[in-house]
Amino acid sequence: MGPDSGSGLSHPWRSASPAGRPQMGVVASLLLLGAAVASAQPATERSETRHAELFTAAQAAMDRQEAARARDLLREALDLRPDHGPTAYFLALTLRDTGEIVEAVRLLDSLLTGSFGDVPADFRAEADGLRTELRARIASLSLRVIGPEAAEVRIDGEPRGTASNDTPLALEVDPGPHRIYASADDHDPAERAIDVDPGERLMLELTLARSEAPATEVPVAEPFRKRPGFWVLMAAVVVVVAGGVALGVTLGRDDGSLDRQLPFDDIIRP
Repeated sequence: MGPDSGSGLSHPWRSASPAGRPQMGVVASLLLLGAAVASAQPATERSETRHAELFTAAQAAMDRQEAARARDLLREALDLRPDHGPTAYFLALTLRDTGEIVEAVRLLDSLLTGSFGDVPADFRAEADGLRTELRARIASLSLRVIGPEAAEVRIDGEPRGTASNDTPLALEVDPGPHRIYASADDHDPAERAIDVDPGERLMLELTLARSEAPATEVPVAEPFRKRPGFWVLMAAVVVVVAGGVALGVTLGRDDGSLDRQLPFDDIIRP
């Protein structure tokens, strides 16, 4: 019996509506989990149970049109069962709904190369068609930074590589608003806000001006008398001079040379 025969319900790999929103009914979920048990690699019973709970919760979130919540649940489910291709496929669909197109395409690339187990041949074309559709929506950005030899580039706060005038940085970004920030040593950073359309190819330039070095103050010679040791030196000189004078006076008094007067006759006598 083929995937679309019998009950008329679509196979879990075929649960995207024409509007693009995943339609995961209860029966489809049971079919999905049953196929996983039959075809997936061995996993612990606890992981299988938790995976089923997460998948069911993701189904409920998608029914409520809570794409971000469904995305988080499916990511956790895929961590538990990395061999479960249908989970990866539905995760790609929720990433499309949250606008995370680049990640969705990368996930589908991995899915179609067998990273999440075998993809049934009947549904490979469908997954490949979804990948082609989403790839056409990815915007391309070429960023050149003028000024430094190399500048670190961040997109929406996430490091994305380095760019320079000679070596621009080529990036794939989701359509929508983004903030680009570039920084380099000895240069002022630069930032720009952009809003890209689906499939747009955009070339940007950011210029980083060299940072001005702080002004160096030339020291002015301080008057000698204002220097800390000046008055200490002067005090020492005064003490030495005073001590020398006192010593001279004392010695003069001791030998009486200062008080003795020579007779005039003694001076002129031959």
